[in-house]
Amino acid sequence: MGRDPRAETNEIFTRRTVGAIEAITSRHPDQLVVVACHGGVVGALLGHATGTDAFTFAGCRNGAISMLVVDPAGPWVVRSFNDAAHTGPSPPTPNPRPDQGRRSDG
Repeated sequence: MGRDPRAETNEIFTRRTVGAIEAITSRHPDQLVVVACHGGVVGALLGHATGTDAFTFAGCRNGAISMLVVDPAGPWVVRSFNDAAHTGPSPPTPNPRPDQGRRSDG
């Protein structure tokens, strides 16, 4: 299947999310701001901050906290990613193959 031609590209999505954060920080200089958003937005913003692909930060847990320091005069700094200690233990990760994690002796 091909890409939906109506969908925005990752580049446009990242520009849009970065622009939104820059607008928020310009209205709240030197303040702590909380943004609640979808994991895709988190990935785009942290990817921008680190100069990597947004998919580097895929797999955010629901309710997880990622901290980003945005300085209009300097680089953005990632302080934390996907911290979900406040939500309790992580759910178990299913094994993609039944034999994964088992040692074969023969």
